[in-house]
Amino acid sequence: MKKLKLGLLTALVSAMMAAFGLAGLGLAPGDPAAGPVLVIAPPWGVGPEAVVLLAGGRVLGMGSAPFAALADAPSAGALRAAGAWAVLDPKTLSFLCGAPTDT
Repeated sequence: MKKLKLGLLTALVSAMMAAFGLAGLGLAPGDPAAGPVLVIAPPWGVGPEAVVLLAGGRVLGMGSAPFAALADAPSAGALRAAGAWAVLDPKTLSFLCGAPTDT
């Protein structure tokens, strides 16, 4: 049951990203030179941690979600070439975790 819920959540998020596009969701692209980035990768591939390692970066924290990881990497282009769907500024998504914003 837990795998089914995770699969449905992944499918829903993937469909939203495909339908609206990342720009339509208001997500800012990340710049690895400016600090950590949120790497979004397809969950059916090698996974976000492997994408970060293939790009020559390192995963920050204790691990990753099924399709996202916080990482330091040499460049956004290297992450995309390694299979990332998107490289985002993690601050733009902090509201999902209820984190305070610097506004």
